[in-house]
Amino acid sequence: RRAYGITAVGQGPGPDRGAIDWDGGCYRVMGTSLVRVAPNGTVTVLGDVGGTGQCSLDYSFTDLIVASAGRLFYWNAAAGLRQVTDPDLGVSIDAIWIDGYTMSTDGEFLVVTELNDPMAVDPLKYGSSEEDPDPVLGLIKVRGEVYALNRNTIEVFSNVGGSVFPFARNSGAQIPYGA
Repeated sequence: RRAYGITAVGQGPGPDRGAIDWDGGCYRVMGTSLVRVAPNGTVTVLGDVGGTGQCSLDYSFTDLIVASAGRLFYWNAAAGLRQVTDPDLGVSIDAIWIDGYTMSTDGEFLVVTELNDPMAVDPLKYGSSEEDPDPVLGLIKVRGEVYALNRNTIEVFSNVGGSVFPFARNSGAQIPYGA
């Protein structure tokens, strides 16, 4: 049954798994397809990101970032859909863009891509949410800091720079409740 006041304007290629407003359009993952929905309801399939269930989307200055089915993708109109195939990335269950990096998590580690090459991962640039040995369920960015949403805790990380993992945990900002 339709909700009062909502008018259908288009049909997508599958169930909605996530969406974001970016670059003048609504981008969604529907079924296994990354799509762009125009204001008139026209749906354009941009590529296949696979998987089922919820996925995450974020964006940088130039790219749409999609974490779907344990994989990390970038999309922009000039380059199309690209999957990060660097074996040092591992599984990607969530991803955000912060301070020029794409940060991803596999549930145990926090991983950042290279500043000059978002398709590359240095295995020395892994960090972890260590206050409690609970798994990381997601990442969010709040006021320029990364919040690692763990099962039992929430830990806050700030960009401190450096040649290895450029984020440091702010132990005074740890929240003793998880997601």
